Amino acid sequence: MEIKAQLLDLVMRDEDYVLYHGDQPLLTPGGREVASPTARILKQLLFELSMNQGSSLRSVNTYSLFSLQLDFLAQGEDPFEHNFDSIAAQDPFIQLKEGNKKQSQVFDPLQAQNLFEKNPAMLPVIFWGVSGLLVSFNNFLAVNHTSGPGIYDPSGKMITSVIRDVYLKYEKYEKTVINALSLVHGSGIVLPLLLVGRYVNASEYVNGLMAVSLQRNKEFVTLADIESILKNIFDVTGKIRGEIDPYTFFTERFREARNAIEYLLCFKEVKKEGAESLITMGESNDVEFKSTLRWDLKAGKTSQHVERAVLKTISAFMNSGGGSLLIGVRDDGSIEGIESDRLPNEDKFLLHFWTLVRTAFGKDVSPYLKTRLEKADGKTICIVKCFRSQRPVFLKQPGFEEEFFIRVGPSSNALAVSEALKYIADHFSEK
Repeated sequence: MEIKAQLLDLVMRDEDYVLYHGDQPLLTPGGREVASPTARILKQLLFELSMNQGSSLRSVNTYSLFSLQLDFLAQGEDPFEHNFDSIAAQDPFIQLKEGNKKQSQVFDPLQAQNLFEKNPAMLPVIFWGVSGLLVSFNNFLAVNHTSGPGIYDPSGKMITSVIRDVYLKYEKYEKTVINALSLVHGSGIVLPLLLVGRYVNASEYVNGLMAVSLQRNKEFVTLADIESILKNIFDVTGKIRGEIDPYTFFTERFREARNAIEYLLCFKEVKKEGAESLITMGESNDVEFKSTLRWDLKAGKTSQHVERAVLKTISAFMNSGGGSLLIGVRDDGSIEGIESDRLPNEDKFLLHFWTLVRTAFGKDVSPYLKTRLEKADGKTICIVKCFRSQRPVFLKQPGFEEEFFIRVGPSSNALAVSEALKYIADHFSEK
């Protein structure tokens, strides 16, 4: 499917977030919705597809990695785990540690000589790259391969077992990256494992990959069944053999290794929906703070204008991709508390809130709003979680003109009639 960047939109649902393409959720090659409990990975995906004009690239990038995770790893199908022994049997670093190869046999001398004659600068890159990787691999084994406190025994066939044990402990998103790098780059097991475990950086990974790609075997891993099922996600190529320019090889693989690292980071800090984490994130296109619901702090009295500020934010969230409104939080992130609205108790506060909402929007918006109260610094915050509405939401507050709001960055903007009609036609077609 061709992805057009201008049709992409991030939408909050009841239990998760989903990336829309036009009026339908974006799908993976396997037909699954591109959705996640956290918006962070989807924001990264939205950014990447937009910057690349919607192209999925068919390389190691956020879209291909997330597709691999949703279509295979999340379904209990792990190509890497199911073919672990076959891949390990051809990994030169494992074979070196298990005594089946010498250090000079990590790459094919004839192919290396041919490369060095045409590109003399590659000699120190590959030589020192391999040496550095062996140090990193030893560190990895010292941490993970122990027979007791402080005891390290690297001998025998235990290396593959140790690596398998480490792999099985990883999260699905980490296994996804290892699968992708191994299958697309032909990098074996050790290199992607060291990258995911942060034993090497992107440059060191590619240095090792250049050496691995100079092996005698024409195909590093021959797993036709895997390549067949993944062909719609990745372009499974990536050898340095033949006349491929090593500098182009390095640049492309370095970019993909950095993409893999960014993908990992998207899962390291899962976005929480609690008040504290939302306040820490600050106001954005899907988070906004309001000090009070109805009380004008400067004038010292209730105000319909203060209520309208709350209502227009809610309507903008429902007309856009959804978001979270925190009532009782000042613009600078400090806590005011809903106690400043001078309502008798929390029940009265929520009753007043829902009366305002139903009067301004009608009763049928209730499914698109959820409220909860949280304590912070001894005060109470009301979190209003707003979901994207299935119909246009107009703000009809008594005493004011009817208006249509959408989110534009960290603010809520009213659209003119002609702009509103076009926006509604583009965003609220039947699903």
